[in-house]
Amino acid sequence: MDRIQLLDDNLINKIAAGEVVERPASVVKELVENALDAGATKITIDIQEGGRKRILVSDNGCGMSSSDATKSLLRHATSKIRTQEDLFNLNTMGFRGEALASISAVCRFTLMTCEQGKAEGVKLQVAGDGNLSSSPWQSSGGTTIICVDLFFNVPVRQKFLKAAASEYGAILELAQAVALANLSVDFTVVHNGKEVLRAPSVSDKSVEGSEKALRMRFSQVMRGDAGLAMIHAKAESQWGSLTALVSAPGVERTSAKDMFLFVNGRWVKDKSLRFAVLRGYHSHLLRGRYPVVALFLNIDSGLVDVNVHPAKTEVRIQYASEIHSMIASAVRDAIRKGEWAAAPTHPLFASSQASLSLDSNKDSDRRIETSSERHLSDRNGSRPPVWRDVTPNFARSSVTMPVIDGLGETDSKAPWSSTFSAPEVSNAAKAMQSIPWEELNFLGSIADCYLLFAHGDRASGARLLAVDQHAFHERVIYERLIRDENLLKASQPLLVPECVQLTPKAIETLKEVRGKLQQNGFSYDILNDTTIEVRALPVLLVKGDVTHLMEEIAEQSSRRPHENNAELMHEMLSTFACHAAVKAGERIGHEELKVLIREASEVDFYHNCPHGRRVFRWWDEAQIARWFDR
Repeated sequence: MDRIQLLDDNLINKIAAGEVVERPASVVKELVENALDAGATKITIDIQEGGRKRILVSDNGCGMSSSDATKSLLRHATSKIRTQEDLFNLNTMGFRGEALASISAVCRFTLMTCEQGKAEGVKLQVAGDGNLSSSPWQSSGGTTIICVDLFFNVPVRQKFLKAAASEYGAILELAQAVALANLSVDFTVVHNGKEVLRAPSVSDKSVEGSEKALRMRFSQVMRGDAGLAMIHAKAESQWGSLTALVSAPGVERTSAKDMFLFVNGRWVKDKSLRFAVLRGYHSHLLRGRYPVVALFLNIDSGLVDVNVHPAKTEVRIQYASEIHSMIASAVRDAIRKGEWAAAPTHPLFASSQASLSLDSNKDSDRRIETSSERHLSDRNGSRPPVWRDVTPNFARSSVTMPVIDGLGETDSKAPWSSTFSAPEVSNAAKAMQSIPWEELNFLGSIADCYLLFAHGDRASGARLLAVDQHAFHERVIYERLIRDENLLKASQPLLVPECVQLTPKAIETLKEVRGKLQQNGFSYDILNDTTIEVRALPVLLVKGDVTHLMEEIAEQSSRRPHENNAELMHEMLSTFACHAAVKAGERIGHEELKVLIREASEVDFYHNCPHGRRVFRWWDEAQIARWFDR
């Protein structure tokens, strides 16, 4: 008796559905992609109970003939591939030729379609058992597909469906993404009879494809005027081009759900592309937090393999390192320019931006230009307590901090700090970000960690400012290190060389980067495969924890490609600034506070520390009054 048999087509389709049809959102994705490939300019998605009960997708695309409609339900039937070469030059959304066959095998399926310009179309029905019924259908053109009782005949799969609310959320996220990628298409989403998304096409040629059009569509899918509060980023290189809207520092999410990434118009959830965006946010985002992003990458289709994942949500890209660097640089440059600071507040971002409210109308352009080379020292806790009546009011001077020309990668033999230049900051950003330090009245500190200042009075509008002293000083030092490469070159020998125990992997990494570290004030010898002897450190770091410092340097160096000086240096400077800054719990004296505020006058990005933590927060008198029910 033969033990190997060929499976029947109905069973094959059910097996294939395991890859193509994971949940209701998978069905919607396949049907919407087919509608887009059919040239639709209007698409309606109507679902019940998160798609578990019913899914309807209707479009005004080209439609199908009766013969094509019947063939579309067969496995490996497609209008989008003719030859093997087509697989490596794909310009359509769907192409596998399994979607309709797989979907119709696991639900009560109805397809109604009519070619544009024809008086009559066809209606096909499949009950999940492979039996097909056909009847005429009158329509003005286009296709409507209805899927009822998903997985009714595969109970094992049905019981793994999530709650209706979760399935609805996945479909809405998909609809938002597809709407962002197709500005000229009119999208409507209805859930349980209620319209939940309405995104009219942006078809005016004067705005379609432009920054303005993208902001309009982003506002449609996120509600209100959310697009206006986003930062616009763009870049172009020999590898391709990109345009993006990214959220301002301080606007963050606990998941990557609102990071919409597109490659040649296809929405992907690719971890490597997501990481490239996060690289661009370095020093402006806490680890474990995610920005709001709509990023569109356009590259030669021959450089992209979109068939590496059954649902086509991941891609494989040639020259990935170069393209990822282009993305990171574009995001970083857009953030550092600072135009976002004057952007209007939108409810989408209100919870985050409320804590970033800065003085924008009272002497906001007044800048203290004094800079000091002094750094906080003598941290042994023996200093007198913080004064309670300090009102900083410092004279101006014309001292200007040195600026390093050239942002980007440099010769690997050059000091790392020469990789950066001071950011160009717009006047609008300066007006929004400047804190009027000379007008503040210092009130004191809480737990030797948070500095409290009062600004204004009842007539002009009183406000309270709280500052995290460590995060604040860390940002000050970080910005100074970017501007002045000589700060790292100043080296100080340790009175007693310190032996540091590390892992063999860390020792190997420190061997590789020793030459670069020596150019930046470090001196150490490798004693064996687990020990180094540190002889000298940059002056900024001599009072820090040497073991912790060297561990962090080794860990960061091992995570970053050695040829990418810019990325590695960003992390190094953050580490150096953290170790050099005053710590939480350390008391700051009167003179040290004045030095810190002088340094603050030179910083344009002090609303978060280099690791992304919040630096300060304002409360106005009305907010304080509400605390006391006034």
